[in-house]
Amino acid sequence: RQNRPRQRGNKNVQVRMAISIKEAMNKHEKTINYKLPSGREEFATVNIPAGVQHGVTFKFANMGDDSIKNMPRGDLMVMMSVLDSDGFTRKGNDLYTDKTIDCFQAVRGHNFNLKTLEDKIIKVKVPAGTQPNTLLQVQGQGMPVHKTIGIRGNLYVKIHILIPQLSAADLKRIKDL
Repeated sequence: RQNRPRQRGNKNVQVRMAISIKEAMNKHEKTINYKLPSGREEFATVNIPAGVQHGVTFKFANMGDDSIKNMPRGDLMVMMSVLDSDGFTRKGNDLYTDKTIDCFQAVRGHNFNLKTLEDKIIKVKVPAGTQPNTLLQVQGQGMPVHKTIGIRGNLYVKIHILIPQLSAADLKRIKDL
């Protein structure tokens, strides 16, 4: 083996870009600014596809470190952080949210309107006899699946049941049921 000195080159520059899951619902562009090791500030426009996943890294060739002259520039690596927002969390392409209803609505069944991350109003049906912490599935209302057209994950609504404070008279009426 020969120990040849490794040629040192310009380094890659890593930048983290944070967006909300609401922003990740649709494709869009964002311009970021970043500092090179030399201290110079640069700008890059990132095309963010709909449904981008947390942790995905976009590579921009020759937009990184340029400290060593007569050497190719390093690359710019933009790592995506997709953050929960608006009462929704994300697991893969599925979205999760919570809804509190009262015990009477759980016993009888209930319909309610839910505002999605795309500001659409959808109807969610709670079946009669629903138990606490039940997960209701709404198909096709989750995140767009990255690099596909028209395919989406699901939305899951976790039902929480509120037990009201009742007067003695109310409790007696309930016992008589």
